[in-house]
Amino acid sequence: MGDDLEKRVQELEDKQAILDVISAYGHYIDYGLKAEFADLFTEDAVYHVMFRGETMQDIGVPQPNGGIKGRDTIHAYVNAHTNAPAMFHKHMTSGSLIRLDGDKATAETYYQRLDEDDNGAFIMAFGRYVDDFIRCADGKWRFAKREANIESRFQPYGPDGKRL
Repeated sequence: MGDDLEKRVQELEDKQAILDVISAYGHYIDYGLKAEFADLFTEDAVYHVMFRGETMQDIGVPQPNGGIKGRDTIHAYVNAHTNAPAMFHKHMTSGSLIRLDGDKATAETYYQRLDEDDNGAFIMAFGRYVDDFIRCADGKWRFAKREANIESRFQPYGPDGKRL
C-alpha cells in the first residue's frame, strides 16, 4: 500500500503543479511579468495561436503556420502583448483535463479573456488551450507546446474607433 499511496500523492502533486503553470500564464501575461511568463515554457517550446483552426498571422509578432518556436520568440511575443496598468484584461481558465504520462503530460483547458473599455467589461474571446507539458531537469513543469484555439472573439470597434 505504501508504494500505491506514494504514487497517488505524486500524481496529485504533479497535477497541482501543472494547474499552477496554467494559472500563472494568465497572471503573468495580464500583469506584465514577462521573464516569468517566458520561463513557463521550455527552451524549444512551440506557442501557436489559431482562430477556428487557422493560424493567426500576426499575434504582436509574426506567426508562421505551426506557431512561434523557442523561448526567446515567446519572450518577444509577451513583450508585445498589452498588460496592466496600461490595459486591464484577464485570462481566465477553467475545466482543465490533465493526463499524466511520467515526466510528460497533456492538458485541455477552457479559457475566456475578459477586457474593458469606456463602456465597461466584456468577453473579448473564448476558446480552449491544448497543452503538452514536460517536467524539466530542475523539477518544474513547463509548456513544451501550447495551442491557443480561439473559438469566438468580439470585434468591439468599428473603423471610427468607437465600440460597436
